[in-house]
Amino acid sequence: MDQFASRVIQSLILMSENFKIFATDYFRQHVWKYIESMSAVYPLVAVIRLSKDDLEIDFVRKMIEDDYSQAIGRKYIKRVLSDQSQ
Repeated sequence: MDQFASRVIQSLILMSENFKIFATDYFRQHVWKYIESMSAVYPLVAVIRLSKDDLEIDFVRKMIEDDYSQAIGRKYIKRVLSDQSQ
């Protein structure tokens, strides 16, 4: 995902509840893919910030529990984790 696409997706997540739900489901299915680049992490962080409850973003916790060493080894995971703890 390039920087422009990342910003467009972030904007759609912020503007549309339906798109946020779609993006959350998509990230849930492809979370490992989207913590590979910083531009892909920003829309994921937007989903986390706008989540209404912990169940909505439980897939992040589950990802870490399922494979802690792989999760912590990812370059951008700290960005995701710092936003989830807020």
